[in-house]
Amino acid sequence: MKDLRGRLCLSNLEYVAGPDEAKEANLSHKQHLTNLELRWTTEDDAEEEVIEHLQLHTNLRDLRILCYGGSKFPSWISNQCFGTLEIITPFRCENCQVLPSLGQLPGLEVLSLIELFGVKIIDFHFGRDVHSTEGDNFVAFPKLQKLTIKSMVSLKEWRDMGEHDFPQLTKLSINDCPELVALCRLSNFRSLQHLEINRCSTLWDFPDLPASVKKVVIGKCPSLSLSCLEQDEKYWQKTEGSPAVMMYQRH
Repeated sequence: MKDLRGRLCLSNLEYVAGPDEAKEANLSHKQHLTNLELRWTTEDDAEEEVIEHLQLHTNLRDLRILCYGGSKFPSWISNQCFGTLEIITPFRCENCQVLPSLGQLPGLEVLSLIELFGVKIIDFHFGRDVHSTEGDNFVAFPKLQKLTIKSMVSLKEWRDMGEHDFPQLTKLSINDCPELVALCRLSNFRSLQHLEINRCSTLWDFPDLPASVKKVVIGKCPSLSLSCLEQDEKYWQKTEGSPAVMMYQRH
């Protein structure tokens, strides 16, 4: 099993008895694994000890964590040693209340945060560890190109991050976040080209956008003021739309 290659799905992880049994999976020696899915079907506080001791190999490229029931993510998930990790998808980890400092991962390109019902705030520490020894020149999410935030039903606020964070982010999608009232300063995302915001019913303040943005799609956001787009006809043209969905493209 040491030479196992490609993709691996470990399901029904709720049946793993504890840390010792988790270590027996010996994932740290499976250097040829590129895609790993960790899947639970029930929620249990003991899952925190299990996932913490899985000890993954740092050659991993794609990591998916599904239906994990712990209240916090494992410490290793934001370890800078995962230099080849390009894709992370935490899905339906309903009890996790704080996002890990994923901005420290040097090779992360695609991040999808889906159905993390316990998360209320995205803040500065999403980009860097509070105990980090990195200096002021540290740039969080240096290679991230696509960020999806979906069905985060308790998320209320995405606070400002570092001015130079997300230097390569080109697509941002925010969907089904009914409690979200405020976004971070998107004008700092200087490579952003495509912005999509759907079904965020309490979001009211439309953020300033960087000059790089070419397309904006807004759907079912009744509280959101779009006057900055509607009035600035010199730069924005409404290309498609309906009462529910509006699309704008830069001239």
